[in-house]
Amino acid sequence: MRSPFSLREVTPDDAELILKWRTSEKVTKFMNTDVVYDMDAQKQWISGCYDKETYYHWIILYEKSPVGLLNVQDYCEQKKTTSWGFYIGENNLDGLGGFIPPFFYNWVFYRLGVSEVKVEVFYSNLSVIRLHQLHGYKFTPTFDRVIHKKNKDILLVSMSLRTSDWDHNRYKKFQMKFPVKNWSKAPRFIELE
Repeated sequence: MRSPFSLREVTPDDAELILKWRTSEKVTKFMNTDVVYDMDAQKQWISGCYDKETYYHWIILYEKSPVGLLNVQDYCEQKKTTSWGFYIGENNLDGLGGFIPPFFYNWVFYRLGVSEVKVEVFYSNLSVIRLHQLHGYKFTPTFDRVIHKKNKDILLVSMSLRTSDWDHNRYKKFQMKFPVKNWSKAPRFIELE
């Protein structure tokens, strides 16, 4: 059975769509920072991402339609660690989000060569915390931290998933291409599609 999900690299033409998602209440309420609705700044930011060593991102497609954004960040080839994030930006499709992580883990562990994925989750985002636990994440409370957003202190819960805790056999059918043709700093060992 063919997956209805795929990815494509973000381009400056996606600026309006990403900015719409990123400034929507349903997405921004669980983001560490808020962004200003500035189309030129968004296009420049996207263009600048091609040369970042530690960051890259993709548009999530469902049945060939853009529905969200996925990124790898804080990637460190030497330590074999990274963090990541994703969101479903389209309304009424939030349930699709539970299908995205296995695709990412299979790629990040077995193609990118990472041995540990780290995340920070808003303490109030219980559905994502439970999803991470389902996939094998462990809490790493020594890295918890508090951010200040919209005049409130918000606890970010730190979690970590190691290759050894990822149940690859259970999720091995979750395979997807992560194109990196535009990522000028893509690690040498990733096959370019």
